Order: sequence, then C-alpha cells, then structure tokens
Amino acid sequence: MSDNYKIEKHTITVTTFITVDKLPLLLNCMKSYNGLFSVTLHLLSDENLTNNLLTVKTFLNETFPIVKDSLDMHLVIDAYPRQFNFYRNVARYFCRTDLILMLDADFIINKSFAHHMKNSTKVLEKLAKGDSVFILPAFEYRDITENKSIVDYPITKEEVKKRWVSNHIMIFQGNLNKAHVSTKYRSWMKKGVPFKIEPKTNQYEPYAIFNKNYIPWCDERFVGYGYNRAAWWYEIYLSGIEFYVLPYDFIFHQYHVHDNKIRIAEKKKNISKFRKFTREVCDKYTSVVDMVVEKKMKTCLAN
Repeated sequence: MSDNYKIEKHTITVTTFITVDKLPLLLNCMKSYNGLFSVTLHLLSDENLTNNLLTVKTFLNETFPIVKDSLDMHLVIDAYPRQFNFYRNVARYFCRTDLILMLDADFIINKSFAHHMKNSTKVLEKLAKGDSVFILPAFEYRDITENKSIVDYPITKEEVKKRWVSNHIMIFQGNLNKAHVSTKYRSWMKKGVPFKIEPKTNQYEPYAIFNKNYIPWCDERFVGYGYNRAAWWYEIYLSGIEFYVLPYDFIFHQYHVHDNKIRIAEKKKNISKFRKFTREVCDKYTSVVDMVVEKKMKTCLAN
C-alpha cells in the first residue's frame, strides 16, 4: 500500500485471508468497500509456488488502480495449509488502524458502510473504549443461481428487507445454524439504532467491528474448517465485551464451491479441540469472574 490513504480515527480496516484461487472474491470485496484491507495470502511451498507467485503478480498489476492505496498484502509461504486463525492473526498484527472488521474474503459489504461509520459518533466512542463490538448481519441467497455477480447483491437495507420478505435471501448458512441466529435478524429489520444482543450459544461467530487493542487473539490450535471463529468469539464474550448490532449495515455472501469432504473431516477434528478450549477459557476467566460472566458461561456451555 502507498502512503496516500489518509488514516483517521474512524478508519476501519478489513482484515482477511485468501489463497490464490480466492483473488477474484477479494477484488469483489474491495470494490464493495472503498477502504483499507490487510490481507494474508497463503501459498504452499510446493511445485506450484512459482506459477502462483506469477498469478499474484499479474493480479496486482491488473488491479493496481483499485489496490494501490488500500491493500496491504502479507505473504505466508509454508507447507501447512488451512491455518485459518493463524492467517487472521497475521492480518490483524500488520493492520495499520485500531479499528478492524475481521471478515472472510467471500463477503461483500454494503456500499454506505464507510459513510455510516464516519458519522456514527456514539459507536466510534464505544469502539475507542474497547468495551464493545458492532456486528454486521450476514445474508446469502437461498437459490445459488441468483448469486452470479456483485451487481446482483442488495446494496441498501431496504433492498435487503424486500428480498427477505419475498424469501429470496436468508441468514447466512440458514436459520438453523447456531453461528449467526443470535444476531436477531428480525429485530434488525425494524431497528434504526444499534441494539444490544446476548449470544445464546457458544457456537456464535458473527462478523463485527472491534478495537484490536482490547480483543483476544484467535487461537491457532484450530486448523481447517469448523469452530475456529466460534472459539475466538466465545472468548471475546467471556472477556466482558458487549455485543451490539449495527442498524443499517450488513454483509452478503458470495457463493463459491467448497470441498465438503475436507470440511467434514476438519470439523470432526476441531470439535474435540473446541470442547477443550471452552473449558479452558472458562477457567481462564474464573479468577476475574462475576455473576454476569458466570451466567454467560452456563448459558453458552449448555448449548
């Protein structure tokens, strides 16, 4: 990144991670948010390394007008794939701003997000104190054939509401998935101010803005798909951070093909780590626990 981008108190950096095949998704995300990006790019140190480096070089050359002032790319080259929480930590560590939106690269952000945040004085004050995170509800199309390009995605809350009512879009990963339902989507449809929520499960894993100086790091024992972000958000919750939902902003998932066999295998390995982790963080915060945090532990561990 050049030094042309003016960093101010309200400046929010999107942090994420990608592999070479996800470069088009990153570009879509950057087109949706005219702001800063701190991105970890992982390349395997194998026989494809040279070609992959050339692909990255070509991408940067072709997209230079878009990325020149807004993209910090951090290259990780090793033989260990899918260390998602490690990649998240790298992107966060090298982030230039205090305020971060830790996102997956297969999402786009509503166009008015930066404008809303710049003018949200009370939200920025709470973020500066570090005692709160502010969540963006995540949506996706029910029918993946509607997911053709970013021009097909809603760009305002009113458009989201219309497509919600017409049953074209849904909560990301569906309303039976514990990862997002605590966001209270139906309340979001009606609210005009930020509102507080309480996670109802230890598997809650929203996408939110936070102050990097007050939030725990992602636990790097989790490798691959499943529970990696949930573990991180569970610790954030137990640490005493308050959760709020932004009233007008949202993110939208860009559908792409996954290898479900790999995901299922990884999730089975991570679930045992997750069970151990949840008990560890409960013990970690017991020394400073009060009745509120104790209630959080019991509520979340029961789900």
